[in-house]
Amino acid sequence: MFGFHDYTTDSRSGRPQPHYSWTHETVATWTAWALAAVFLVGALALYLHWHTWEGPTQMALASLLLAGTAYWRHDMLARKLTAFRDAVEDYEAMLEKPFG
Repeated sequence: MFGFHDYTTDSRSGRPQPHYSWTHETVATWTAWALAAVFLVGALALYLHWHTWEGPTQMALASLLLAGTAYWRHDMLARKLTAFRDAVEDYEAMLEKPFG
């Protein structure tokens, strides 16, 4: 998936930092969830109004496609955040060790 980068490291302190692209990916993921919900509600409204499956089927399939994409992006970002949290814990444990 494009845009997913690993965490970065502060050049002065060496502390792990979240990558700036994660904010954009979070917004894109929530947008995909919202569009999936809108398409699903729209498909239901279209079916209730016209009582036919011709249009609502495509909208429901688009909703499933967007929901699947959103889930995939959410899962990838969760893995990146877990790796980031582990790196921060390792960094903080390293700082607590006595020098010498």
